[in-house]
Amino acid sequence: PLYDELKRLNYNYEQKTCLKLCYQKEVIKKCLCYDTDYKAIFDDNLFDSSACTTLEDVGCMNSVYNNFSPEICYQKW
Repeated sequence: PLYDELKRLNYNYEQKTCLKLCYQKEVIKKCLCYDTDYKAIFDDNLFDSSACTTLEDVGCMNSVYNNFSPEICYQKW
């Protein structure tokens, strides 16, 4: 699943890219928006949400970032 998505986007697998994708998916899941700092590594078709732009969105992203752990990714993928 995740590897296939990276391959589809023509990226070589790197742990940091995998973690960025995992983090972005957590932001989308919990905040219902995406972190624009990480959008550059993905294409527009990956996102079914809008950019995080409000103060509430930013607060949610900060919460996801502060609680983010690579173990979250390893458990899911």
